[in-house]
Amino acid sequence: MKNWWWQATAEPLQMAADRQDMKAFYGGLKAVYGPRAVGSAPVKSTVGTLLTDQPRILERWVEHFQSVLNQKSTFDTQVLSEIPQWPTATHLMFHL
Repeated sequence: MKNWWWQATAEPLQMAADRQDMKAFYGGLKAVYGPRAVGSAPVKSTVGTLLTDQPRILERWVEHFQSVLNQKSTFDTQVLSEIPQWPTATHLMFHL
């Protein structure tokens, strides 16, 4: 009985995919897998309290990525002159 159900369910999905009817295809997948759970996991603030409301969670993610991605960096330009230079591999170039 389970095999029959999968066969009966898979056939319309395959037909929708073959005719590129994405609305019917994803609608069929949604019927098989159920609705997608929407929500977000709680996140801890910088002081360790648990944030559960969406706006504060999003603000915390902004804080996190700003602190991680906006770091001052120091770079010794002398290192660039120490990198060996290789000839350009022109045989790999795409020609129109």
